[in-house]
Amino acid sequence: MPLSAFALILLAGVIHASWNIAAKKANGDARFAFQSGVFMAVVWAPVGITLGWSVVPTWGAKEWGFITLSGVLHVFYYVVLLRGYRKSDLTVVYPLARDSGPLLSSLVAILFLGEKISLVGVAGHLRRGARRVPRGRRPAPVSQEA
Repeated sequence: MPLSAFALILLAGVIHASWNIAAKKANGDARFAFQSGVFMAVVWAPVGITLGWSVVPTWGAKEWGFITLSGVLHVFYYVVLLRGYRKSDLTVVYPLARDSGPLLSSLVAILFLGEKISLVGVAGHLRRGARRVPRGRRPAPVSQEA
């Protein structure tokens, strides 16, 4: 893997983690979500316009329907994520949010698009889910020696 690709992966991870930490520190405030959404639109709109200039005019109702559905799902995700950050700890909400995407997209693909899941795929989802189940470990006893 080229060093530049690895650097971009690390940068993406830092940006992703930073946004989630900032969202938690903002206490899941809707203004934070709005401001970050506007920032992302300002940054990415020129890229989208440049890359889609010749393609977008050919889109029909089906393409715009998928874009609209994607937007609605993203707003729903942000609302649920930020509500979680208001009510619980980052270490609880973040892993659940990260693991819900692959599970939900697999369920939709299986139930509505006729996809078949392999045994390896099932094992992967079970492994991800098992990481989220409390294991009931008790903390080590604290010595009362003085």
